[in-house]
Amino acid sequence: GVELLISEDVVRLLPPNLRELCRMVDRVTVKGSARPTCLYTYDVPAEVDAEFKPSDESVTADDFFARVRPARSEEFRAMFFSAVANYLGGEDGTRADWSQAECELGACLGMCATDGPSLALVAFIRKRGRGRDGALRTAPGWKGYRPLEDK
Repeated sequence: GVELLISEDVVRLLPPNLRELCRMVDRVTVKGSARPTCLYTYDVPAEVDAEFKPSDESVTADDFFARVRPARSEEFRAMFFSAVANYLGGEDGTRADWSQAECELGACLGMCATDGPSLALVAFIRKRGRGRDGALRTAPGWKGYRPLEDK
C-alpha cells in the first residue's frame, strides 16, 4: 500500500513542478467505469524539518514541496518509472515487457524493500504472468491496464 493514493484527475490539477513529484503506480479501471485511469502516489517522507511550519499562511506550494521532498531517491524514481513503463507497455499494452519490469522492480526493492507499489506490481506480474512452463511473460490479452480489485 501507499500512504497517499491520488487519481489522475487530481494530479492533472497540480502545477507541473508538483506533478513531477508524484509517482504513477498503476493504470486501472474502477468499478462502474470502462475508462482506464492512472493512479499516483506522493512518497511522504518519514521526517520533516522540525522548524518548518507548513500551517504558516505565507508558505507557498513551492516552499512546501521544496522542504518536503519525496521519500524515494531520484535513482529509485527513475528505475520505478522505467519498470512501470515496461509493465504497462504503452496505451494499449502491446509494448509491455513484464520480465524486464519484474527485474527493474526487483532493483527498486533492493533500494527500498518496503515500497508498497513495487511489492504490489511484482505480486501482480508473478500471479498473472507465469506461463505453464513457469516462465515469466506478459499476460495474454494485456491491454495496458487492469481492473482495480481492492482498495
